[in-house]
Amino acid sequence: MLASGGKCIPLSDSWFLSFFNEELTLHPMVDATNIEVTAENGEVTLRGTVENHPMKRMAEDAALSVWGVKDVHNKIKIKSQRQVVNDRGAA
Repeated sequence: MLASGGKCIPLSDSWFLSFFNEELTLHPMVDATNIEVTAENGEVTLRGTVENHPMKRMAEDAALSVWGVKDVHNKIKIKSQRQVVNDRGAA
């Protein structure tokens, strides 16, 4: 809930998604291209793939930093080195 003029306004899942997607897109250390985000009742679920474990943790930390998020379910998978090389266009 967000306090506004002495009233508490419940935050919607679409608000979480909008705010978090902006935060993740602007994060300098996370490639969010292959990350899908959903939210339900203040709980955010992350799915998709990233190149490494630090990037996975940074995505989760970014979600936890959004005010009002109750929990984060991080279901992001780490790409294999072969996938990373192929994605970069190397032979």
